[in-house]
Amino acid sequence: MKTAWGNYQEYSGGLYKWALGKFVVPASRLAELQAVASGKIGKALTVLVGNNIDQDLAVAAAAGALSVELKASTVTQIRSAAERLPAGVTAYYEIPIAGDPSGLVAAIAEAGGRAKVRTGGPTADLFPGPRDLARMMQACADEQVPFKATAGLHHPVRSLHPLTSEPGSDAVVMHGFLNVFIAAALLRAGEERQKVNRLLEDQNSESFHFDDQLARWKDEELDIEQIVDARKNLAIGFGSCSFDEPMADLKQLGML
Repeated sequence: MKTAWGNYQEYSGGLYKWALGKFVVPASRLAELQAVASGKIGKALTVLVGNNIDQDLAVAAAAGALSVELKASTVTQIRSAAERLPAGVTAYYEIPIAGDPSGLVAAIAEAGGRAKVRTGGPTADLFPGPRDLARMMQACADEQVPFKATAGLHHPVRSLHPLTSEPGSDAVVMHGFLNVFIAAALLRAGEERQKVNRLLEDQNSESFHFDDQLARWKDEELDIEQIVDARKNLAIGFGSCSFDEPMADLKQLGML
């Protein structure tokens, strides 16, 4: 925890602080974080809620967290959790997307919450296919529900990478955060899902172009206003266990 919080503080004052979001910590380790940070956490915190929802929500509220994240696989779970949220706290509901998630996303909209989607993990089966991801993003765009992505999204463009740093580790094609964010912006702008499917499947970094005025994927262009709108109202951010890796990949591609 000391190392993680120290890194976060360093990044907060670094060159790429504009890319840094909140520090994510399980409710079960909040006391440990507070001891390391000497209580000076402020608004830089989002708390992962476990099985003891009421206790974890109370701990998060006492710590001053403005957002929490919790798993929900049914409409009933979403509604129940929403009724127990402390005032002023935004909830991200992590939902399964192997099936049609539109009902869950509609329940999140009804609750005034946000969605969370897992885009990877330590095993290959935890990486959803592009079509499942596009369907979930389409549901969020239709219901005007902002979302964040987490896990397996360390790299800018969809590509093949080892699952772990261990020698001989199995490799899997991982989603790219540029694919996801530009796809979200196109959906927000009214683009059809079939095109978004192709975008999420694209593994060619040369398909993407950025300058001071626009972002482009192949022949699709998004201006600054559209990008700002999508980042504010649909694709909020992505969680990553590494801050350096995404920055290094962007540099390698000449995008940073």
